[in-house]
Amino acid sequence: MEWKEKTSKVIVAAITVLLLGSAFSILVQENAKASASQRVNPWTGEPYGDIMQYEWPVCGGNSGNTRFNPGPAPNRPDILWTFRPPVGTVAGGPPIAFNGKVFVRNGSHLFALNPFTGAIIWTARLNGTPIGFGPSRIFKVDDTYLGYICSDRITFHRIDNGQWVSTTMITPAMGISGLVAGEVLYWGAFYYSEYKLAYSAARNLTTNQHMAVAFDCSNPAQGAKLKWTCPLPTGVEALSAGGGLVFYGGYGEGEIYAINATTGKLVWRSWKVGDAGYSITYYDGKVYHSAGGTKVTCYNATTGEKLWEFEAGPRAFFAFGGAAAYGMYFDKSMAIPGFVAAWDANTGEMIWKQPAHYFITYGVPVVADGKIYVHTCDQAAGSTVAGIQSPGFSFTCFDAFTGQVIWRIPINIAYPSIAYGNLYGISGGTLYCIGERKDPWPTFEGKPGSYRVATRTSAPSDISRPEWFFQADGPIVGSPVAADGKIIFGSYDENIYCIDAYSGTLLWKFKTGYRVSSTPAIVGGRVYTGADDGYVYCIDANTGTQIWKKLAGGVTEGALFRSMPQRRSSPVVVDNRIYVGAMDGKVYCFDTDGNQKWVYTATNITYGIGGTPYVYKGVVYIASGDGVLHAINATNGQMIWKRTVTGSDRRFVGTPIVVNDPRAGEILIIGSDTGAFMGGRRMTIVNITDGSIIKHIDLTLVGMASTVMAWQPAYYFNGTHGILYISENMYASAWAIINSTYFTRIWSQWVGHVIYSSAVYVDDITRAKVYVGNNAYSLICFDAKTGKPLSSYPTGGPIFGSVAVYEGRIYVGSYDGRLYCFSSIPVAATDIVAWCDWKECNVGETIIVQGKLRAVTIYDVKKFNPNFPVNYSETWYPGIPNATVIVTFVKPDGTTVNVSTTTDRYGMFKISFIPTEPGDWTWTAWFEGADKISHKYDCTYTDAIPLKVKAPVTEKEAVGPAIPMEYVYTIIAVAIVIILAAVAVYLVKKRAKK
Repeated sequence: MEWKEKTSKVIVAAITVLLLGSAFSILVQENAKASASQRVNPWTGEPYGDIMQYEWPVCGGNSGNTRFNPGPAPNRPDILWTFRPPVGTVAGGPPIAFNGKVFVRNGSHLFALNPFTGAIIWTARLNGTPIGFGPSRIFKVDDTYLGYICSDRITFHRIDNGQWVSTTMITPAMGISGLVAGEVLYWGAFYYSEYKLAYSAARNLTTNQHMAVAFDCSNPAQGAKLKWTCPLPTGVEALSAGGGLVFYGGYGEGEIYAINATTGKLVWRSWKVGDAGYSITYYDGKVYHSAGGTKVTCYNATTGEKLWEFEAGPRAFFAFGGAAAYGMYFDKSMAIPGFVAAWDANTGEMIWKQPAHYFITYGVPVVADGKIYVHTCDQAAGSTVAGIQSPGFSFTCFDAFTGQVIWRIPINIAYPSIAYGNLYGISGGTLYCIGERKDPWPTFEGKPGSYRVATRTSAPSDISRPEWFFQADGPIVGSPVAADGKIIFGSYDENIYCIDAYSGTLLWKFKTGYRVSSTPAIVGGRVYTGADDGYVYCIDANTGTQIWKKLAGGVTEGALFRSMPQRRSSPVVVDNRIYVGAMDGKVYCFDTDGNQKWVYTATNITYGIGGTPYVYKGVVYIASGDGVLHAINATNGQMIWKRTVTGSDRRFVGTPIVVNDPRAGEILIIGSDTGAFMGGRRMTIVNITDGSIIKHIDLTLVGMASTVMAWQPAYYFNGTHGILYISENMYASAWAIINSTYFTRIWSQWVGHVIYSSAVYVDDITRAKVYVGNNAYSLICFDAKTGKPLSSYPTGGPIFGSVAVYEGRIYVGSYDGRLYCFSSIPVAATDIVAWCDWKECNVGETIIVQGKLRAVTIYDVKKFNPNFPVNYSETWYPGIPNATVIVTFVKPDGTTVNVSTTTDRYGMFKISFIPTEPGDWTWTAWFEGADKISHKYDCTYTDAIPLKVKAPVTEKEAVGPAIPMEYVYTIIAVAIVIILAAVAVYLVKKRAKK
């Protein structure tokens, strides 16, 4: 059952109570989670289509410098690749991306990189003196050429191969100095794609007058041509363009200049307190400027009229500008405390705000896919601003509409760009590509040869609550595997299950002939099983139908070891071959079409094989229950060597790994014991060439226990040492490899009960983590470096298997029969307000219900920076756009009518309704929640609001009942008496006057 289903039931129950006992029910449909390939634009609702169309061809993403990309963008911070030049470092500034490439430079060369691998496509020598920041001078001219602006030249290259095309030198013959000579500049040049004009600044060689300058770049083969110059009173830089204008910002004088883009004629100018350089954004006919001062100012781009201005307060300087999209302007300020905020682009009303910490905030936000990405701390931990310690470098992804934090990573990317669905940014001289990894976890070990390690992929540190769980009909002892949006696992109910990786919905299940303890494998759209019922099955991963079934020893009821979970060998798929051990003591090899390639007899049915094969360089290594380790030729099944490692008490069921450790060389590592029932547990190091035992390392934390060494080690090389993560009875521990004969324990943590689960190591950009299940009915997440427990979750039974890591989530099965999914996807709190001007109405009369769906965004300074000296928080209620709101009307007889609508860009909604029968009605507006892939919105609802509906007025009721005639005669008589009395009084008064 998914948590969302439980939440929906809570909504139904709560609203039923609110409706004062009415027979009210709501059917909440679970939203199916769309895969990345099916994602739609959150603003338009349309599919994105081909991601290669979404480029970043100039510094600010487009000529308007909005720093907005209309395509998809990362939902989680997986590192796809990093790049550092062969010599030097990547120069600062936003990477530029177009024509299927990403462009960056070091001090002397331009690099064109593959956007998905970081591989160098070509390198070109760059001559001339760079101006401004990083690749801001690189621009796309057309589909054939790119341009590059230096202070003394403009150079053109072919995009496909980097070949030089032409160079235009900035010479005295033009009557101008070198570009930006003598100016105080950050962004040295700008390019207006519509007109193929490049803009910069210079000085008149004769008068030393500051000037804006433009170059025609429409014919790269002939070089750039000086188009016009425009004298200005102060040093300036070209910052953005749009609506036929190019916008410059001035230093010293603090003015903004709008110049006709093609003629160079000054159209308008506007003075502003502070420097007016750094950045200007042109968006939807308006110009936005903030940098160099404490105010965000919006101008009419055509006339220069000031439309609105926001004052941030003392020391609340903005720098380098913001971004604009979705009817909002985004920026950040180095106030105390600093902040990132969104404003309504038309009115200047602040929509949301989130805390930040800046020394000087030299950086910019970018926006795409309903999200904003921006650095939120530009100082290392321990540094101070105004006496306040920094929380450390951070780069954050927010929901652009509500300001909810989606993810945060501990690096400082000051000038990101977004293209092809990825984010590119430079930190510490290294280019990072952040996207969404889709690495499968296809076998018990993960990817064969991965050592139970997932690197550069996101995984949750907080596992205190699952995202959802699926209930099988029997205990789960093996581990899940993952690929192609599916999670596959077996159960003691004799089924292989396939569920949706995102929602936990059952896709299919396949019945075998015995309880399933092994872990299946999923490769190439097929599922391969262990030989639990004596057969190996191949199942279509999409349909759950059997492709083939092969005998592998038959059913064996014998127990491998006393009073312990029964380990079974799991299949490993390498080079289109399947290797698996069986309880008849044999190792089987099939090709993926089901043809048996060979069978190797390791032992007999008395001892069987419970361990999983490990394949390394054409050799299959596997343990048999009689205490022997075998090395088998993977091609022909011939024995290479075998070695007795432990006693023959049927407990040798661990799975080895072979590592090529820089300090120890190629060695095999496996858990073993001395053969004693109590105690004597150890880790054994084996020479892979001849099987000789290099070292038995006693696991002293085990003590006098009967724990079976059923685990497979996880191995990760941290740049200095190889680290092994194993279990020692009731302890999870980490060991550093010093050499082939000396390992040392670096940490250990008691978990409360014995461990049969194998550790899994995940090293993402936030922190390295280790996940271990145990017999204390819990899964624990440890800090991989220190062993400190980060979080845990109690299940309803022991965990014998291991986690699978897949697309930012982890999955694990438990003896309680549940497959749990944990993720770091945040759930945003929501709120709904609604009103109706009608408290009562007539049957057939139209009423209107309107309201606003809001996120609850908490601006909490202390949570962001624990070093901040005071607790300070604010609550913001930004609207949630494009969301479905339902208004449920409950009739007097308890039946219901639902009316749904979609919120507008501000989160507002309105519905009309015509009641059809008289009586006491109620209505409730509610939101079932929404899954945005990167984050979720929680459910919310209003109170039940009463509505009295009256029956229609008939014609007879409108005329009224007849009045009896005696009443009429009486009324007439009384009237006559009154009139006569009035006449008499009048006559008496008249006589008195006479």
